[in-house]
Amino acid sequence: MSPSILFIAVFIYIMFLFGLALWGDRQQFSEHSIVRHPAVYALALGVYCTSWTFYGLVGTASEQGWRFLPILLGPILLFTIGYPLLERIRRVTRQEHIHSIADFIASRYGKRQGVAATVSLVVLLAIIPYIALQLKAVSDTLLLTIGDNFLASQDITFLIAVSMIVFSLLFGARRLDMSGYHSGLMSAIAFESVVKIGVLVVIAVFALSWLPSDAFKPSADVFTTDIFTANHMFADKPSWLRFFIETVLAMCAVFCLPRMFHVTFVECLSKEHLKKSRWLFVSYLIIISLCVLLIASVGNTLFYGELAVNGDNYVIALPLMKDLSWLALLAFLGGFSAATAMIIVATITLSQMFSNDVILPLLVRRRNATNQTSDFSRSLIIARRLMVLFVVLSAYLYQIILAENVALTSIGLIAFALVVQLAPGILFGLYWRKGNAYGLYAGLVVGLSLWFYTLMIPLLVNAGLISPFVLEDGLFGLGWLKPESLFGLSFGDSFTRGVMISLGANIIFYCWYSFTSNENFSDRVQANAFTNLEKTVYKPYQDINLEDLYRLLQEFLGTKMTESLFDECGQGVTANDKLSLIEKSQKMLGGIVGIASSQTMLSSLHTGQKLAVEDVVNLFGETTKALRFNQEVMFASFENISSGISVVDSDLKFIAWNHRYETMFDYPDGMLKIGLHVADVMRYNGERGLLGDGNIDDLIRKRLSLMSTANAYRVIRAHSDDMIIEIKGRPLPNGGYVTTYDDITEFIIAQRQLEDANLNLEKRVQERTEKIEEINHDLVQEIERRGQVESELRAAKHIADDANASKTKFLALASHDIMQPLNAANLYASALQDGKEYNPNLVEQLKSAIQNTESIISSLLEISRLESVVLAPNLESFSLHRLLSNLVGEAMVQLPGDLEIRYCKTSLNVRSNKHYLRRILQNFISNAVKYTQTGKVLVGCRRIYGDSTQQEMVEICVIDNGVGISEQECTAIFDDFYRSQRQQQQDIIPGIGLGLSVVKRFSDLLQQQIRCRSELNHGSCFSIRVPIISDAAIDEGIAVVIGLVDKPQDQLKDLRVTYVDDDPQNLLATSTLLKHWHCDVSLFERVEEITTYAKTAPPPDVILMDYQLGNVKVNGVLLAEQLIVSWQARFGENISVPVCIISAATDAELSTIVAKAGFELLRKPLKPAKLRALLAQFGQRRCL
Repeated sequence: MSPSILFIAVFIYIMFLFGLALWGDRQQFSEHSIVRHPAVYALALGVYCTSWTFYGLVGTASEQGWRFLPILLGPILLFTIGYPLLERIRRVTRQEHIHSIADFIASRYGKRQGVAATVSLVVLLAIIPYIALQLKAVSDTLLLTIGDNFLASQDITFLIAVSMIVFSLLFGARRLDMSGYHSGLMSAIAFESVVKIGVLVVIAVFALSWLPSDAFKPSADVFTTDIFTANHMFADKPSWLRFFIETVLAMCAVFCLPRMFHVTFVECLSKEHLKKSRWLFVSYLIIISLCVLLIASVGNTLFYGELAVNGDNYVIALPLMKDLSWLALLAFLGGFSAATAMIIVATITLSQMFSNDVILPLLVRRRNATNQTSDFSRSLIIARRLMVLFVVLSAYLYQIILAENVALTSIGLIAFALVVQLAPGILFGLYWRKGNAYGLYAGLVVGLSLWFYTLMIPLLVNAGLISPFVLEDGLFGLGWLKPESLFGLSFGDSFTRGVMISLGANIIFYCWYSFTSNENFSDRVQANAFTNLEKTVYKPYQDINLEDLYRLLQEFLGTKMTESLFDECGQGVTANDKLSLIEKSQKMLGGIVGIASSQTMLSSLHTGQKLAVEDVVNLFGETTKALRFNQEVMFASFENISSGISVVDSDLKFIAWNHRYETMFDYPDGMLKIGLHVADVMRYNGERGLLGDGNIDDLIRKRLSLMSTANAYRVIRAHSDDMIIEIKGRPLPNGGYVTTYDDITEFIIAQRQLEDANLNLEKRVQERTEKIEEINHDLVQEIERRGQVESELRAAKHIADDANASKTKFLALASHDIMQPLNAANLYASALQDGKEYNPNLVEQLKSAIQNTESIISSLLEISRLESVVLAPNLESFSLHRLLSNLVGEAMVQLPGDLEIRYCKTSLNVRSNKHYLRRILQNFISNAVKYTQTGKVLVGCRRIYGDSTQQEMVEICVIDNGVGISEQECTAIFDDFYRSQRQQQQDIIPGIGLGLSVVKRFSDLLQQQIRCRSELNHGSCFSIRVPIISDAAIDEGIAVVIGLVDKPQDQLKDLRVTYVDDDPQNLLATSTLLKHWHCDVSLFERVEEITTYAKTAPPPDVILMDYQLGNVKVNGVLLAEQLIVSWQARFGENISVPVCIISAATDAELSTIVAKAGFELLRKPLKPAKLRALLAQFGQRRCL
């Protein structure tokens, strides 16, 4: 692309932003202007998405898969789940008139200037690497766009830094006042957010269209080679600890980064703006996430192999690859927008914090030392401009020295880790009253020191600025002081450890010092203001007397405004008009005297007692009347007042004065006259040296500028050697000024004497008052604490009583249902013992009774485990066909002769917990077989879409034409011990009603919906809905399906089975069963026996191995692996012997251990049908 075209486009874009900002500033005070719309505010929050997001997250996604997500997931969670925290910060910001994060933290901790300066310094250290990230991203993409033959990399970066400085100076640093809503700035940032997301969406759409037409066909070669190989990183699971830490950092960055704090809270016009941004801004971030994922995936595919490109440059490289210069230009402008928006807001807020919290206190201290009156406005503007210059140039040096070859994400995370050191002070300050400035200082000092040692030292070593000795051997040669493994810790990675150690130490020292240090009165006042926010709600008292309301409003609003308000609301004739009048009156009074005072006054009106209204009016009457002096009364009083008085109109021309004013300043007779401009009088006084030192014209301009602002002022000045006068100026309602001049020499002398005499007395009174207040507060807290403890104890006792009653009922039902089959088994065993001949029917009944007992105990154990431990299911991706085919195979070996089971095969892959899903479907199929005496059972799947989301799902159905369930019982069947009324009456089929209860618990744990549809005497359909995943995410072996057509007896004949168990009874029982199935069985009780046998005998077809062999050194898994290695050494490495581990252990990790070894697992008590199905599967593999 031609450099001239690109630079012209950038210049036009910048000019457009200036024009948009100027237009927005003109609309600032328009109530219904679009610049004040919540959508503009929500889009302005997009300043969070810098060039790190625009370029760096694409690079992270291309190289590390889902590791890109935490940076966007953090603010998403904060604006949804953490919304109460945002609202609390917004309310405090409005309540305390806060304009920056430094103001926020300093205001919380006693309004200390040192706290504000410290926070400003921390923010400065964090912003420098963050701006360096923006410079690196823009310079890298610019070089890629125009080629590196135009300018060197460092020259390009320097030019970009200079342009950012000019842009920031012209855009924001020229304005001194940072209070109020900056409509121009917000409009420009919102537009840049639209540009960012628009460009990413366009590139993502084009990127998808550039893929080959057969890229998404499973049979296409490109699918099996390019896409799958290029995007293999998406199958890798990220480090969840790192994922969590980065998510927390991103959440805290919203209220710790100065630009985000300013846009989110300072520029927030109302609660409604913040509330609507919850969904608008979250949607914005979700769209960004999808675009990043698509661009990274397509980039990996198209740039795979010899065309390899750095993932950070995919956004630019994709259009350039297709020779689409216009799209590449848009991509560059999108990244440029992301960088400029961040740099402008960051430098403006940072310069404002430094000028207000660092520079201004120094200037005031200097002025107080010289006893001079100074105008600091020009000095502050210069200081802010110099601060912008210093920050951007420091970022340029940081990028050149430390970040030249570092990924964008790494730079951003280091900046996040630094600025989040402010989070404990913010969060504890909002919710913990005990937190104070000493704790804040201690936490910051320790946290920042550990951040530098664990995260910055490695960066400095890599840059060659520090010897690698510290990194390799630790400080002072102590290995436990290595920055990347401090204290010998090795969890996670070095970044995760550094963040957790520094932030954890910050919190610990903050709490420790806050507990042990004494807070002063200012600390307690501010802590109470932050932690005890009271909700202020307007109460529309509808039965207020309108005559009293009129008189009250007249005192504060004046007659004209009061009449206008009554006329606007129809004089309150109708009920609606009266309600509207009262609400508007309430708000207007609140704007003048405060919400609390307005509520007090209207509450007095609500009581109907006119005396209360008069008392309230008298309370504020003197102050309000002093502001509305009648001109005639003022003129009549002039000559009898000891103060000198002068009055000028809106044109600053004299209209009145008294004799005391003339004599005080010794004006010549006839000099003062109506219409004389105040500048002429000032010049006369200046020539006599009464205006102070300096150029007379400058002094006059300063005073005229002050009067033109229409603000009240008060000045105390030494008028002569023996006179001190107090000058007060107040603006008149319709323009002009009234100024009073009082000789306060005697008052000043007396005041100084009183101050000296009462200093010690006031100190003692204050100390005792504070002590009494502290004691009272502690007493109130103790009473509240005891009341809360009593309430909690009563609630806990009630919960315990309910739990005991439920437990007693549960145990009674369980005991009854367990005793029933045990009693039946005892009777059948007695009958067999007394019988002289073998009775097959009694044997079958005995077996059924034992199986029923086993089923009851297994269900009870499953319920106990689910309710006693908070389980987090481990979701995995697997083939649904393999799971269903095995379950159907197990069921077929138990089918009665008149029942048929059919399975409709599926090729879908799902995401769930394989063990839990198997237990659910096994119960569905078992119930279908149990309650269908004759007929058919169908197992199948169908595709659907989720109810609340559009995610593609599969509904796995088990359908039978058995006895069915009534519609009223379809929900109750999932309760503990519930059986249908028909089963209870007829008792045709054994059962206790626990199976579906376990199913319900598993489905709730998986958060996957189960359904029951049934019709009495016509059958039932039980189903579960599971998410579908793509085929590419599954590495599935060959699924060997047995028992779907043929019974498995043929596969068991002459099957050579080696069984190892340290229990002789288990060996004998299992051997009998295997021989009954015509298997060739070899039994071993000791480890030494099977080890010796393996040295000489050939490998068997199947190994059955007990897990716990009575040997502490060897378990079943290790022994099986040793045996296989032994046989492979003798017969070749192609030898593969299937192994099934059999264990009664309930350890949850056992399944993982067995699966990792590639073995099967069966739990004791062993179910013959399941064992036979598994052996048949092994036998079929032998045939293959």
